[in-house]
Amino acid sequence: KDRFHLPLDYYHKGGERSLVGYSPVRIDDKQWYIGSEMPFDEISDIMVKSNKIRVFLFAIILISFIGVLIYFYKLYVDRQRAELKAKMAEDLFKLYKQLEKKSNELETANRSLEEIDKRKTDFLNMVAHDLRTPLTSIRSYSDLLLRYGGRSDKNREEYADIIKKESVRLSKLIDDFLDISKIEEGIVDYNYQKLDIKEVLDHFVKLFQGEGKAHNIKINCETQENLPYVLGDKERLGQVFSNLLSNAIKFTPPEGSVNIKASCVEINKNSSEEQYIKVSVSDTGVGIPKESLSTIFEKFVQVNRKDIKATRGSGLGLTIVKDIIQHHGGNIAAESENGEGTTFTFTIKALINEPAIND
Repeated sequence: KDRFHLPLDYYHKGGERSLVGYSPVRIDDKQWYIGSEMPFDEISDIMVKSNKIRVFLFAIILISFIGVLIYFYKLYVDRQRAELKAKMAEDLFKLYKQLEKKSNELETANRSLEEIDKRKTDFLNMVAHDLRTPLTSIRSYSDLLLRYGGRSDKNREEYADIIKKESVRLSKLIDDFLDISKIEEGIVDYNYQKLDIKEVLDHFVKLFQGEGKAHNIKINCETQENLPYVLGDKERLGQVFSNLLSNAIKFTPPEGSVNIKASCVEINKNSSEEQYIKVSVSDTGVGIPKESLSTIFEKFVQVNRKDIKATRGSGLGLTIVKDIIQHHGGNIAAESENGEGTTFTFTIKALINEPAIND
């Protein structure tokens, strides 16, 4: 007991003979060993073979374990590679779609630029023509007045009237060009004040009554009582009414009519009802072809009508009108049937609880 303390197999060499103790076992208070006595060489061979078997088995187990690890690692890598390929394919498809979309957008933008460039070229040609026309008339009739000033008062009055009309036309063309330049640069100034829309309408109806009578066209105005005030720029809103009434008279044949209506309406915006002044300007004129309705508010666009003879404009009036209305918190739209007249309808945000007292 005192000599053998190791719990493992114990080996002791003693001369030619050897003692091997196996697996100590405690019985009562003593520790017992199973012993065997045999020659050292035999013991050595047994131990070497045992060690070789142990090493071999350990190697097999280690190789098997490494093989399993390699197998599962390969599965993991293959799965990751497949997922990466799938993601790359998905990303490439998305990128292709984005590139395709951008390509289409660039193509559309390119066509738009080409169209704008064409319109600008036409516009410049038109500007040169339209500015030259009133200038030529003004110069020609001024020469007539200077050369034949002794003619009858009727002739002088006729020449002066033509010079005045052409001067007004020239002034309007120049104003339109300046306004559209300011709009594009975002430098248009608005002088907002509380306005009675009925007063503004009545002023321009009276202003155009003379022109209406000259063309045998009736101008009617119907407004709702006690319309709310609006917060607006009187001069800019005047441009809107002037442009719409001028166009209505221009494209309405004799014995026709121009009708203006104004009323208060509620429009649902941002999940709440808001008050607006709704104004419509209708005529019994030649109308606008359906294919042209979607473009009439664009710059440099003019509706060419071979069946009528009217004074050409800048093609900017309705563009300016739309910008002014939008600055007043409203929208404008046109409805028309070819040969059955046109109605322009726009809205202006009203001042809540601010009714105008009209006589």
